[in-house]
Amino acid sequence: MDRTRVKDMQQHTDLHLNGRAKVGSYRAMLESLKETGLPSLTHRDAWLRQSIDDRYLCIRHDVDHDLEKALLMARIEHELDIRATYFLLPPGDYGKSENYYGAFDKGLIRQSDRLREVVLLIVSLGHEIGLHNDFLQLSRRLRRPLRELIIEQVAYFRSIGVRVTGSASHGSRFARAHDFRNYEVFAECFRANSQRRNVTFDNGEQFELYSVAMGELGLEYEAYGLKREIYISDTGTRMYIGREYYDSL
Repeated sequence: MDRTRVKDMQQHTDLHLNGRAKVGSYRAMLESLKETGLPSLTHRDAWLRQSIDDRYLCIRHDVDHDLEKALLMARIEHELDIRATYFLLPPGDYGKSENYYGAFDKGLIRQSDRLREVVLLIVSLGHEIGLHNDFLQLSRRLRRPLRELIIEQVAYFRSIGVRVTGSASHGSRFARAHDFRNYEVFAECFRANSQRRNVTFDNGEQFELYSVAMGELGLEYEAYGLKREIYISDTGTRMYIGREYYDSL
């Protein structure tokens, strides 16, 4: 490991997210959340308690681009006795066939060596790893069934000793262009107000939404299915707290 990376890992006392919602101090934000006195749970632990009428704090990271920054966040959270869930995005979105996760290789995804290193570090800090789901776009790009792709990724993490049971829907441009949300591929996400429909692609091929059973893929939950009272989200250049938004925090 090069000296710069070692130095970066050692200097994890705080993180400033000025490029997003202008969060001046990630540590201070976490400390304010801790003042609620709520127990900090991973998403899987919270999911297993869905039938219990209690309150908890869940922190989730959808890691689109920067694995090293995710590791810094994980270290800060660990120091504050906070557990979080990190949903990792395979390559395929943003017009790229390669990202921090890995690269396309003859119809397969070859995971990077650094992915394995960081995942094991994050898990050792008490956090959870999940999949950031953009698999319908991925299946179109690789010309392979969505089910196979997810099973392969779950199996990869199992092979390095990490249990992956959760998915978080990725808001890709592909999904918006085809008028669906990525969690709608899963049968378990069908709700009373859901509509059964197909996604139609440019070549006329179709995909039936709500047709893939998570339980058959080794997955147990979708992050958007967790019950919640207050949802705080760093979206675009703003921080949303409930229905209010802030340009800096």
